[in-house]
Amino acid sequence: MMGKKLKKIIAAGITATAAAGTLIAVKKQREKQLLHHEQTMIEEVNKRDYKDMQVYFVGGGLASLSGAVYLLRDCHFKGENIHILGGMGIMDEKGNKLSTKPFPFKGKHMFFKETSENFWELFSYIPSLSYPDKSVVEEMLSNYQNHSLAKPCFIDRNGNVTDKLRKDFSLQDKKALGKLLASKDSKLQQRTIRDWFKETPHFFDTDFWYVWQTSFGFQKWSSLALFRRSLLRMMTLLGKTNPLEGAIPIPVDPYILFIKPLLAYLEKHHVNIYPTYGVTDIDFDKDTLIPSSIHVTCPEREDYIISLKEKDLCIIENGFIAAYSGTGSLKGKASSSFSMKKELWKNIADKKQGLGNPTPFFHNREQTHKISFHISCKGRHFQKLIEKKCGNGPGKGAYIILKDSNWLMSILATPYSHKEQDKEKTIFWGYGQYIDRLGDYVQKPMKECSGEEIMKELLHHLHLEKEETAIMGSVIETVPYYIPYAHSSLQPGHSSDRPNIIPEQSQRLAFIGPFTNIPEDVPCMEEYSVRSGRMAVYHLLNMDMGICPVTSHYKDPKIVMDVLKKFCP
Repeated sequence: MMGKKLKKIIAAGITATAAAGTLIAVKKQREKQLLHHEQTMIEEVNKRDYKDMQVYFVGGGLASLSGAVYLLRDCHFKGENIHILGGMGIMDEKGNKLSTKPFPFKGKHMFFKETSENFWELFSYIPSLSYPDKSVVEEMLSNYQNHSLAKPCFIDRNGNVTDKLRKDFSLQDKKALGKLLASKDSKLQQRTIRDWFKETPHFFDTDFWYVWQTSFGFQKWSSLALFRRSLLRMMTLLGKTNPLEGAIPIPVDPYILFIKPLLAYLEKHHVNIYPTYGVTDIDFDKDTLIPSSIHVTCPEREDYIISLKEKDLCIIENGFIAAYSGTGSLKGKASSSFSMKKELWKNIADKKQGLGNPTPFFHNREQTHKISFHISCKGRHFQKLIEKKCGNGPGKGAYIILKDSNWLMSILATPYSHKEQDKEKTIFWGYGQYIDRLGDYVQKPMKECSGEEIMKELLHHLHLEKEETAIMGSVIETVPYYIPYAHSSLQPGHSSDRPNIIPEQSQRLAFIGPFTNIPEDVPCMEEYSVRSGRMAVYHLLNMDMGICPVTSHYKDPKIVMDVLKKFCP
């Protein structure tokens, strides 16, 4: 005779199965409705006539380039009526690229498909330049198949190597994390991560913190609200032994992989791109948030003003992570200019309310700067030594975290390359976070060091001193790149410090990029910029089409249970 408990379990299973069937049916009906709506929207867009409407993107970053693609692809806007003013901070005042190969990008060399929703959708559409028969995403995935990601590797001051993350949370750490995950975003504004863990500072010595800090750029003084948001956004990673499991490594210079294909696509469609132009100010109609004119500076001609017509749109990237960055060389330190006299965002925010506040993000360079560096070597001697030390096969290395380094240096163990690169040359990327501190071996702050000095410090921490002569003999160049505002988008502040993508009561105006306000998303990821560009364009052009939502893993009971098992006491 069947027991009562078993009967209840079976009944519950039948009920759950029936409910699941209902949900599947509802989902299919919803998808059918969305498909019909989208088809109707496409038919409506095909009939549109924008006449002589012009769209001006102020700033040439990823957000603007992405927004321009959505204008072309989804809004059927004329390329010749799209104007991109600015060059993403990658050009000097004469229009020259700030650095030769490789371009020292922000430093993100890994992506998570689950948290790059709109980025993934966009670059599934953009053709690769290296492989014209593939999209950029297909190129990324082919690299992923060839270079499967290993665990991050830790090397301590004694040269001990481990690729096994310690489960080293104390009871207090777990309680603090559990409480943080359960908190409301609105209660955490203007607080730092250090504020939250002041009663359990041990948290900052855990392997988990080192991996999170290295991978996403959070510091102890970063925004607590954004840190919590990153934990929720990356919820699937929290329950795993290796938080980087499933990450897609990018063994290609990101400028070559992402930006150049976007530029090529836009140029093919006759979009006007002015990388050397700068915008110093924007005027508005009296008592409104309607943009009326754009003040432009450029090296080729005298400064001038663009007068906006009645239907013209202005889409502004109100801050750049790469702003005022500078490049060094093997023999010279990276330098930079810090003139903030004509900062666009401050100028317009001083004129009008509701346009945010740049001060929290850019007032403390000592908390936001870092040094990124690229190492170019002849042959594969250095690569083989790293692979031997970390126990990884060719192309299977993740981050090497030198956790006892005074600069907190990391290096991506997998060298990256591109199709045209000399096959006998290997290129590595790394960075340091505490660049005001003296090096452990080179007794200078990292920001004052040449590429050669950074290389020597790195070799000592890797305990490859005996190979120093051979390795340095193979080094073609070590390029340090100083980024004063690398972590500025993660600074604490109030939610009102970031302007909404469409400010209240504004017309024909939008803000995009990592310094805008997108609830639930995290500005340390490229997804944030792509998402903002798409949101701005869809709204301003009245495109009633779906935008890939922020993945809500924390709403999945199974994922939450896995995390609770790891974090909760």
